[in-house]
Amino acid sequence: MTEGLRTIAVAGCGLAIGFAWHAIRTSQIPPTSPDRLVSELRLGQFAALLLTMTAGVYIGFAVTHEAVQGVGFDVAFAVGFLIIAASTMVRCIVRRPASRVS
Repeated sequence: MTEGLRTIAVAGCGLAIGFAWHAIRTSQIPPTSPDRLVSELRLGQFAALLLTMTAGVYIGFAVTHEAVQGVGFDVAFAVGFLIIAASTMVRCIVRRPASRVS
């Protein structure tokens, strides 16, 4: 196992643990609390950053293996991830009040 692979594995585990910890903490906040919405938005921003990092990895693969057939597919994935990440960062969440049954 190379040093680079070890570093990537440790960084990936660290990011996964941090994301899971934040998601668990978010689920413990009452749904009607404004802090829940803020925490959900931060969780969405963190997910967008992870998607952006994934897109960077795909672009890195495409650059280092440009002679391999199918590199355009990797670039298309990267652009797709970047578009999803960008839309996540600017998405407006509107919550409708629950309808009352009488």
